[in-house]
Amino acid sequence: MKITRTILLLVSLSTMGQVPQVWDQVSNFIADGRHHPITFSNDNYGFVVSGSYLNDVYKYDKLNDTWTQLQNIPFSGRGYAYGVSSGNKAYMGFGSTSSGLCPTDWWEYDMDSNIWNQKAQFPGVGRRHPAMIVVNNKIYMGCGSNNNGNLGDWWEYDISNDSWTSKAAFPAIERHHPFYFNINNFAYVGFGHSNSGILKDFYQYNPSNDIWTQLNDFPGEGRVAGTQFSYNAKGYILSGLGDAGPLNTGEFWEYESSNDSWTQLTSHPGGAIWAPGNFVIDCDVYFLLGQNNSTNSLPLNIYKYKLSEDCGCTDSTATNYDASANVDDGSCIASEEGCMDSSALNYNENANVDDESCEYLSIEINPMETYYAPAGQSCIATFDVTNTSDNTISVIVTRTLVGEVPANNFCWGDVCYTPATDVSITAVEIPANSSNNTFIAEIFAITTGANYTINYCFSIEDNSTQSVCADLNFVGLLELSNALSLQGILDIDLPSTNGKAIHLVALADIADLSVFGIGVANNGEGSDGQEYTFDSISVSVGDDILLARSPDDIASYFADCFDSFEYVLTANSSIGQNGNDAIELFEQNLVIETFGDINVDGTSEDWEYQDSWAFKNNDEWTYGGVDCTDDSETTSSSDCPYPICTAIQTGPFSQIISTPMGWSMFSSYMIPEDASVGSILEPIIDEVIIAKDFLGNAFLPEWDFNGIGDLSVGQGYQIKTNAACSFSISGTYL
Repeated sequence: MKITRTILLLVSLSTMGQVPQVWDQVSNFIADGRHHPITFSNDNYGFVVSGSYLNDVYKYDKLNDTWTQLQNIPFSGRGYAYGVSSGNKAYMGFGSTSSGLCPTDWWEYDMDSNIWNQKAQFPGVGRRHPAMIVVNNKIYMGCGSNNNGNLGDWWEYDISNDSWTSKAAFPAIERHHPFYFNINNFAYVGFGHSNSGILKDFYQYNPSNDIWTQLNDFPGEGRVAGTQFSYNAKGYILSGLGDAGPLNTGEFWEYESSNDSWTQLTSHPGGAIWAPGNFVIDCDVYFLLGQNNSTNSLPLNIYKYKLSEDCGCTDSTATNYDASANVDDGSCIASEEGCMDSSALNYNENANVDDESCEYLSIEINPMETYYAPAGQSCIATFDVTNTSDNTISVIVTRTLVGEVPANNFCWGDVCYTPATDVSITAVEIPANSSNNTFIAEIFAITTGANYTINYCFSIEDNSTQSVCADLNFVGLLELSNALSLQGILDIDLPSTNGKAIHLVALADIADLSVFGIGVANNGEGSDGQEYTFDSISVSVGDDILLARSPDDIASYFADCFDSFEYVLTANSSIGQNGNDAIELFEQNLVIETFGDINVDGTSEDWEYQDSWAFKNNDEWTYGGVDCTDDSETTSSSDCPYPICTAIQTGPFSQIISTPMGWSMFSSYMIPEDASVGSILEPIIDEVIIAKDFLGNAFLPEWDFNGIGDLSVGQGYQIKTNAACSFSISGTYL
């Protein structure tokens, strides 16, 4: 093997041509956050595969800024794995499984057909976070680490022949998690993490003669565990960890191979990220996922950065034509004239050039969909008719019966019309920007269970295009049974609206539950009416019914006592009560029971249940206490087990331990299923330098040495890490 060394130019800190150095946020990732995702792209789409031992696959559509989940990978979920793309095929492998194995399988993925093919097994040793670079339809892979330490070998995979060949080894100290990219058919590899620390040396590999050349050291801080890519004959590195933990910012650097120089660009938003991913589509790089070690979080936000002005719409007839673009990125929007105001009568949803042709309705009405009355009484509908124009209009009313309807009439202005007249004889004038409240529709002596529909249209006299219509439903109520009652109101501290639920109990047999419904009166602003109608099912006296936004999440939270509910129903988005909202129970659209006060914001009231619950006990409401479910994983581990679950054993199921950078101590009160110190510290294994027990026995991950063995409950341990981090111990509480 021949090694040469070149001394070229120092770093340049000039700006990147004339391209604005701006990061723009796009839509968030739609699945779980993860570190070490496998990311790649073709001309149209970006892809995310696996990461953090997951087995899912997602595709990003640049034009629509949307994500789609695809079929899962056909191999075990991976962490610390990598992949590259060549044309419309991606190749990936290596990394480790959740059990700590380092596989050597190798896979090809067709981005057009969504088909996976297993390729030739790698003949060397498995590894985590190697370098992986495509050059001339061949893939070069090397370095990384496994359970035996860091590696420095170098291999060539021939895509055409599906074969692996060993090449000249990497010429410097073995390392894992280096940065790497391809420029003009040369591979560039450097930085990373060795046994001696974080590195900043840099090398060029020439595949044509199997020779490595040492280049200038990186001019900034040594770094590891970022992401990288090539674009337009330049290399780029993004984010990662520095010499003493996370970089101060999400640093972004550009490498120019012609003079061996580096240029620092605008850092990505949100702080430095460990083990992120990226993909390039057209002229944009997309930066995503990874782990923020400063906040111990897995961000879902995604940012893009325009690398050049070459891409855009090249169609001069399109509305978004870009005269400076010489690469069409598929974003062209054809020109179509029309009315673009969605409130206009002649709105054209396909128009993108407004031709000032919009026509507007001058009449508005505000009816309810259904009107109710007890049997034997008149069922009456009344509402305002509004002139929204700047001129006086004359309005007539037309009545159309829908099916069989008994005796009825309607009134408009000073005149009431019998069933023999379907169009008002006299038009009513409504002044500009004013309302008229004289309209009344009535069905006489409605019968029990009756449901009638009449269509009413309001039109400007002599202009039928200016017309607005509505079907009015008239319903005669059955006798109320009051057979359903509120039993509990839940606002559990779970993500999003997953902890929102309402508990009810049947006081008698109910043949059809759909005669009942629920309404949420938000923030003391009065009733919103019935917002949810129960399914048409029968229930028996004493049955417990749970109406939940996310039954699966509530089931996990309630654990064994979830079986206490005979029926579990999925609520619509209206059932999203916060701890200050009143709840109304309806039967036949009439309120039969209310929790709280619909006209009072429940904050600081006796009935507030924020991140808690309310439960009816012997007709008296009891409460868990505000915020009593915060940070709990199950009701039995919370400060306020839900009353039907009080027989379930309580106690913590996991312990989160946080360590600062440097030396610290920890102990545990959990009995884990796998007590090996190596298994327990696996989530932070890259940050652990040494751990010791009270006898001085040591755990040295860098040397794959475990002199401690298993963790002892209650015993204190010393640990030294190269960054602030945290890990969780799950098991049985002692």
